[in-house]
Amino acid sequence: MIRTTEREPAAAKDGMVELQERPARGFSKGGPARAGEAGAERSSGPASQTSAAKRGETIPFPKPYQGRRPADIAESDSPDPLEIPEPPEPPDPFDDTSYRWLHDRSGHRQDGPSWMRVFITVVGAIATGGLFGYLLLTLFTGEPLLPTQGAQSGQGTVAANGEVPVLAAPATEADGSGASASAAGAQGTAQAETPTTGEVVPSVSLYVLQHGVFRSEESMNEAAEKLRAQGIAAATDASDGYRVYAGISPTKSEADELVSLLAGTEVYVKALSSDSFQIAGVEDVDEYIGFLDASAKLYGKIAGFASATLTGQTPSTDNDLTSIRTAHQVWLEKTGPAASWIETARTYSQTEIEQLNAAVSLLNSYGESPEDELLWKAQTATMNAVFADRQLRSFIELQAGG
Repeated sequence: MIRTTEREPAAAKDGMVELQERPARGFSKGGPARAGEAGAERSSGPASQTSAAKRGETIPFPKPYQGRRPADIAESDSPDPLEIPEPPEPPDPFDDTSYRWLHDRSGHRQDGPSWMRVFITVVGAIATGGLFGYLLLTLFTGEPLLPTQGAQSGQGTVAANGEVPVLAAPATEADGSGASASAAGAQGTAQAETPTTGEVVPSVSLYVLQHGVFRSEESMNEAAEKLRAQGIAAATDASDGYRVYAGISPTKSEADELVSLLAGTEVYVKALSSDSFQIAGVEDVDEYIGFLDASAKLYGKIAGFASATLTGQTPSTDNDLTSIRTAHQVWLEKTGPAASWIETARTYSQTEIEQLNAAVSLLNSYGESPEDELLWKAQTATMNAVFADRQLRSFIELQAGG
């Protein structure tokens, strides 16, 4: 059992306090012996090295604490309390000027919608849609965006009833003497003038059934093969896009009849015309004029006979087989000089000659054995001849500086 000594102040005298010892109860298991040892250990501390405290002896307080009250000691020795500043209040976001519209009633629209803006928007949408539709239509049909100004009312132009002459009036007399015939007319007017032989190429107008415009030559040829597989005429033209045609006729009415005949096949009527132009000063002028004139007469008659017969009509006397054979003999006489033309003109003319001869041969076969297949093939050959004729005309016009 450990015994400790508790010291109680007896009396304070001159800053000195007399301590009295009293026994205290201990809780050690060692008994009195261990209590004595513990007291001996405590007496061996630093205080016992200087002087051993005796029972009843007065022990002075340290000098820094003499004459001071416990309250003074507590006040002087305790550290000052830390002053923690209060955090600043966050700014109110709704105090920002950008949020004033939340409370500003003037920010709300009081008036109704502007009918003028609505009207302009609707009109603009309609105009834009119409413009895009017109552009797509012209792209598909191949027609120019704007009609040509100063349309002539002479040879090769569309008449009031919508029909076009098969061929312009011949520039030479029937005896082939080459004498020119001209009609009086004021210069700068829209009146037609009979072209002078050797100077002006006559105009020609026809109607074709266009099947479509394709993105590539391969797709164009595939579409043509599908038409041929159905027993329909099919001709291709890559001079201005990749186009496929399914028929040809000298008049719009006969072309419309062909469209009805091809119900279920996507085709539409398109005017195909070649304007007249002057070629004065070009070598072989008379030969060019004679060939183009005779060719236009021949393929116009073939197209008229085939389209009328296919639609169940009786061809006119100008387009019957007898008239076609006669025109073919006249045309053969005009094809002789073509073999001596310059290379480009010779190439186009030879293609036209081959196709027209093939068309006439097919019609002769039809006269012996009437079959619609022969007429469709004659239509194909005629269209190929017309496309070659147009290329020859463009080349001659370019040579003439047109």
